[in-house]
Amino acid sequence: GHAYRTVMLANELVLNEIVFAVTEKDDLAQKYIEQSNYPLVVVSAKNAAKEILALKPNIVINDVLDTDLEYMESLSDASIKIVNFEDMGPGINKADLVINALYPSTLPSKHVLSGAEYFCLRDEFLYINIPPMKANVKKVLLCFGGVDEGDLSRRSLSAIADECAELGIEITIVLGLGYAKYSELSAYADSLTSTNVSLIQGTSRMSDFMMDADLAITSGGRTVFELASLNVPTLVICQNERELTHKFASSDNGVVNLGHRDSVTEQQIQSTFSSVVMNKDMRDLMLDKASKIDLTSGKKRVINLIENLMGK
Repeated sequence: GHAYRTVMLANELVLNEIVFAVTEKDDLAQKYIEQSNYPLVVVSAKNAAKEILALKPNIVINDVLDTDLEYMESLSDASIKIVNFEDMGPGINKADLVINALYPSTLPSKHVLSGAEYFCLRDEFLYINIPPMKANVKKVLLCFGGVDEGDLSRRSLSAIADECAELGIEITIVLGLGYAKYSELSAYADSLTSTNVSLIQGTSRMSDFMMDADLAITSGGRTVFELASLNVPTLVICQNERELTHKFASSDNGVVNLGHRDSVTEQQIQSTFSSVVMNKDMRDLMLDKASKIDLTSGKKRVINLIENLMGK
């Protein structure tokens, strides 16, 4: 997800000389960035600041979750501009600009900007004619990020498979390239002879699968914004404690949030899923709330902020 966003930002800042830096362990990000044909260097996690400064940047954009103070002080002492995404770490005060679209600000500071208005939608979500919601749910999408560390794909499939078979609902599961249990999930899906299940491992156009869905079950990250932008009724199961702070994934925005994965049983997933599937009025309300949120201007807003920081 971080690689997807930074490549998207790079595409908007293409008139500048751009270099990507990843650590040795970021092999999935490295592959995606290389496919996007941007220059890339691999830095050591221990000496990341020193190796990045050796590139002589005018601005560093960190999309690494929480920054530590030592790393940020090294960059700040070099008098370069710094932009951080999704940073709630101790280094946050050393940045010139922090964009936390998913998470509420914990600092009373003008340089930390939070909220859905700063979410950067990829282009594939910006120029779409959204069809009206169907009267009945016929297709369900399951997607739980690039890794799905809680194996929520299998758990959710297990919870809803019988009802989907009974109602003739098709299930599409989009898996990230970092999902480690594909063979087990594939074998389980094959065993569900009465349920129509499709497994997709990696995709360059997630919007196609979202547009085709009448209902989605996902984790509490950026995918929630993408589904909301397409008016897809969404159930959320949070993968980790951090996702619990993602305030957009709430009933105020038409999202049913079941909470942390360790606190959610398959029975709860099944009963919530059944309630939404069988209640069109509920889905209409979810859609109505989602459709009132403008998520199309966030990327332009963020790019303008970055360019202003660069003096352009």
